[in-house]
Amino acid sequence: MPTLKDVIMVIIGFIVFLIFIYFGNIYAKNNLSKIYENQKYTIGEITQQRNETRSNHYRYHYFLEDKKMNGRFYYERRGKYAHLPLGKYFVVFDSLRPKNSVLLPFLVVPDSITEAPPEGWKELPIPVDKEEIRKFLEDY
Repeated sequence: MPTLKDVIMVIIGFIVFLIFIYFGNIYAKNNLSKIYENQKYTIGEITQQRNETRSNHYRYHYFLEDKKMNGRFYYERRGKYAHLPLGKYFVVFDSLRPKNSVLLPFLVVPDSITEAPPEGWKELPIPVDKEEIRKFLEDY
């Protein structure tokens, strides 16, 4: 039979776990808001689709200042982004922390655009509603 000390330790452990989850969510939301505040764009290429037990994601990479950056775009197994073709998509990133990025799966790079400036674009080279990007980042 568990002692009172054991029960208290389990309760404390559970509370610490919940606090960890709470602050992790705040940190993730803060990263996405920083991306929107300091946004720049570049071209990213999906190189692999991974369907694993607990996470389904696309692996992508992009180049900034001749440095290769890697990212992952997580999606729901039956969601609307579950069947993206491998290829080039626009990526939005935080200009102050370039490793902080999100693939924009609804913005395929047209064939007429072959490369991005080394530092990225301040505005996308194609017409797109900024509100759509903001909403996507909010919902992601």
